[in-house]
Amino acid sequence: SAINSGGILSGFAHNDTVIGSFLDAGYSHGFISTGYTSDPNRKFSIGSANNSDYSSASYVPHFVIESDGTVGIGTSNPNNSYDLNVAGSVSIGGQLDIVGSYKSNSLSGTGTRCLQADANGIITATGTGCGSGNGDITDVVAGTGLTGGATTGSATLNVNVGIAANQIVQLDGTAKLPAVDGSQLTNLPTQSASGAAGGDLAGTYPNPTLSTTGVTAGTYSKVTVDSKGRVTTGANIGAADIPNLDASKVTSGTFNAARIPSGTDATKLPLAGGTMSGAIAMASNKITGLAPGTVSTDAATKGQMETYVDASTSDIKSTTAGTYDRDTMSLEAVKGRVDTLETKIDNIASSVGAFTWSVVSTDATLVTGNGYAINGASVLNLTMPASCNAGEKVKVSSAGSAKILANTSQKILYLGEQDALTISGIVSLEFTCVASNSRWIVTDMSGPGTTTDGDLVVCGGVGDGCYDSSSATGAAIAITPSGKTLEYVQNNNGFYIWKELNGTRVLKPTGLDEWQRALTSDGRGYASYFNGYNHIKGRVCPDAVYINDTDKFNTTACLYYDALNPAQALTANGTDGVNGIGTHGTTQKWYFGNVSVCNAKGMRLPVYYETQSYQVAGHAYYPSAVDGTPPVTDALNGIPVESILWSASTSNYNNSNYYWRSNGAGSQGHGTATTSYSIRCVLP
Repeated sequence: SAINSGGILSGFAHNDTVIGSFLDAGYSHGFISTGYTSDPNRKFSIGSANNSDYSSASYVPHFVIESDGTVGIGTSNPNNSYDLNVAGSVSIGGQLDIVGSYKSNSLSGTGTRCLQADANGIITATGTGCGSGNGDITDVVAGTGLTGGATTGSATLNVNVGIAANQIVQLDGTAKLPAVDGSQLTNLPTQSASGAAGGDLAGTYPNPTLSTTGVTAGTYSKVTVDSKGRVTTGANIGAADIPNLDASKVTSGTFNAARIPSGTDATKLPLAGGTMSGAIAMASNKITGLAPGTVSTDAATKGQMETYVDASTSDIKSTTAGTYDRDTMSLEAVKGRVDTLETKIDNIASSVGAFTWSVVSTDATLVTGNGYAINGASVLNLTMPASCNAGEKVKVSSAGSAKILANTSQKILYLGEQDALTISGIVSLEFTCVASNSRWIVTDMSGPGTTTDGDLVVCGGVGDGCYDSSSATGAAIAITPSGKTLEYVQNNNGFYIWKELNGTRVLKPTGLDEWQRALTSDGRGYASYFNGYNHIKGRVCPDAVYINDTDKFNTTACLYYDALNPAQALTANGTDGVNGIGTHGTTQKWYFGNVSVCNAKGMRLPVYYETQSYQVAGHAYYPSAVDGTPPVTDALNGIPVESILWSASTSNYNNSNYYWRSNGAGSQGHGTATTSYSIRCVLP
């Protein structure tokens, strides 16, 4: 310890802490000391000695900073739960900003309470309510009949004025009520009008009368009405008031003869005579009182006609040799012959009318769309048109002789390819252009005359099917007895089929003169024409063919069949007999139903006896016992079997779900409808 030159006690070391003090007016004043390690948490402190005698003075700290940063003022042991501990009151001369919450132990208590400050600025809690002090309104809500309000700041309320629901009625600027629904008002005073009436009313209230318009009471056929709907004038219709009417407007009554024209208008029938310019349609009505005609332009009566017919039919010739008198040739027979003649004339006119006709008596080159009547004693050379479009036609009718010549690079298809065609006698020929091969084909021929250099092959008659005619298939073009012009072409499956020339219809598989029709969806009947000739893979004529349930074993029919279809179960697309077949129960049939793949082509599933797998000797599980025995002697006439094929024939093998299948020529079997085998469709 020492006393410095300034009279300050330098202090003494106490546990590495320097405690300093000096005397001033008999009191000891301390100074800053550090490193006071008797408290290991204290890192810095400001204090004073508690005695002026340094030899016995103790250090009293007034400001301390602990090692964890806790600051204590007026306390030597600050609570480290708080960063700043002040023992005593705090005076703040400026603004105190608190970031975070504020806690005062003196305000602690139960519930939420209001704060109040006294005259000295001391803040205390008032209890559970704020009492009746001053402050802002926090929420103003407009009730029924009011508008406005607010939840903060100033609030304004207005009366909700109007005449709608929940509104308050307000008098207008003249202190009158606006128009409102008064149906709920009661105890209103009774008012009645009084005084003189005005406007359209006369007299006085309460019983005024309607003012008159000057029209006298009565009935009028025409009137004038003002804008208020009152009749102001009344009169009767005169002749000048009736407009001109069309005669169609007059639908009843009888015209006086004086009102009908007397003959000056040729379009109307005069009663006093005259000339008509048009026909009179009498329908079922009669003209009565007709006088017998005297000149050729007069109408004849029934009596005159009977007399004339009796006289005229005394020597009527028939197309059959012999003479017929009026007793054996009735008027009805005459009429029948006339009707037949009219029909033939109409047919000739129809044929002629489709062409522009001319008479040729010298050699000529023909033109499409024209008809030519040959009139000459010598043989004429007629050359076909040099070019043509598909379907264009030329007609030639001859009562003599002619030679039809094909033009350069062209051919006439009439029993093969011809360069020329010679005709003689009464012959009518129609030539149709086939542009795809620059050829003319004879599509129609009639008359008792003859042609040389060959005729177009005719096939399709009974016993002469086109498929069996080598001359027809060799020529690859033919005509049927009914006039169907055919071409023999190869389809997409490599099969040669007789089809309509330049068309899509095909001949029946028998090769006879009939267009093939598609089958109905169940395969038991025929529908529209079959146009799917590219579906056909081949043709066979089995010993028996199913047509329908009443014609199960047809021995003259043939079948078209398609290429193999993918394997499937008979039940794959249903069991309705149209799209698929399933359990047949006790029903045993040679043909039970169709499947969708065949239905879509207009074809059906084959019957088992139509295939090469059928066993002619029979089988115990065939449905023959209940559905008949097919007259098959050679199953190899049936459709070929390249793989296992389903048929539409049931099997009674101890399960109602079995059907016959074809395993190959002469090889048979049966299986359940849910098993998958190939499908082949047929078309009879």
